Amino acid sequence: MLDIGDQLDDWRAALAYGRSLPEVDPDRIALWGTSFGGGHALRIASEDHGVAAVVAQCPFTDGPASLISRFRSSPVSMLGLFIAALLDVVGSVFGAKPVLAPVVGVWWMPAFLVSPTAIAAASKLMPAGSRLSPRTAGVLARIPAAGKGLSPTVVADGPPFRPGDTAVGRDTIWGVMKGSDGRGDSANAIAARLALRLPLYRPGKDLRKITAPTLVCVCDDDRAAPARTTARLAAGQDHVQVNHYDGDHFDIYVGDLFERAVADQLQFLAARFTAAADR
Repeated sequence: MLDIGDQLDDWRAALAYGRSLPEVDPDRIALWGTSFGGGHALRIASEDHGVAAVVAQCPFTDGPASLISRFRSSPVSMLGLFIAALLDVVGSVFGAKPVLAPVVGVWWMPAFLVSPTAIAAASKLMPAGSRLSPRTAGVLARIPAAGKGLSPTVVADGPPFRPGDTAVGRDTIWGVMKGSDGRGDSANAIAARLALRLPLYRPGKDLRKITAPTLVCVCDDDRAAPARTTARLAAGQDHVQVNHYDGDHFDIYVGDLFERAVADQLQFLAARFTAAADR
């Protein structure tokens, strides 16, 4: 289950708690978010002008733009996602379990993020030795194309799963992995009803309300959070710096692109806090 309002409340609560700690300077707090959390960082910074700096990486900034990009990726898949979302909403009225849709997938899956490499790219974020759940391994055995390019750090065998030993309490067909240490569960599934809310969420429009220096890192081939839209929303905002990187949505989390982006973000934050300390 993902509720945008509840997540934003969590951000506000975390910020308030951080400021309450005696070892924390409340005037030297930065917000950092990535993907959907990047949009949350922008929304929170726009309403809290006590924040000293903001970093948003590949942020979700505009629901309509992401919807159009999603439609271009695969209209068939998007139709399936919205049907699943409607069924999920109707089912929730009668107390049914959530209808789960995959977070990442290929063209025939009713997924939120669709591209030929989405599953493979997302699997690279799992730690070495992660293993597939029995149901996921069975699906990939029958449909090898669904796991094309799966990270070599993910293994199909390993210690057996126990009943209920998944991140969502059930072994969804869309994919469940567990870290090698028995923790770090990752389920490629989320309640489909979110698809009906995403088009209404436009945190990129809040950029103009932010008073803190803001760094936005975008991947120019991003299909989930279109970089062109984010750059357009940031244009003309003197407090906003936009860094561009070659790659798709998940490319910034691994390899050389990750190292470059993190170095740029650290440099931005160091300069911001050094300048504040000198005043």
